[in-house]
Amino acid sequence: MIEDLTKNHTLLGLKNSELTGLLGPPDIEQDLNIGYYLEVDYGSDIDPVSTKTLSFSLNSDSTVKHYRIEEWNK
Repeated sequence: MIEDLTKNHTLLGLKNSELTGLLGPPDIEQDLNIGYYLEVDYGSDIDPVSTKTLSFSLNSDSTVKHYRIEEWNK
């Protein structure tokens, strides 16, 4: 899914409202950054041990200026 999204859709320059229309409400919202969880591994606990997130940085006019896949491991 992520490969199709990044190869077949123009994400740069989309308005935040267009992006959320395409992907739904984001899982993470912080200032001019939003993110969608792709994977969350909880291991054997209630706290995540790793995550993979599709993150977007927005301009002050709420258009996508950059996106990336971020991975975090405990």
